[in-house]
Amino acid sequence: MPDLVTLRPDDLAVLLRVSRRYVDEEIVAAGRIGYVQVGPKTRRFTAEQVREFLDRHTVPAKTTVEPLRLVRPAA
Repeated sequence: MPDLVTLRPDDLAVLLRVSRRYVDEEIVAAGRIGYVQVGPKTRRFTAEQVREFLDRHTVPAKTTVEPLRLVRPAA
């Protein structure tokens, strides 16, 4: 079995730059990310689960940018 690196919910919160509470209530409880149940109240997230979550929730960058127009004040 390959080495399995897992993240704690606190680590995931730091990675996503959200609160631990948001991870628990909005992401995990809503079923938006898979996890490994280690104990009755202990969850861990594999790199693959995090990668899949990020792939599903990544928004592509806007590629068209309108050029800036200089507006001269009315004299």
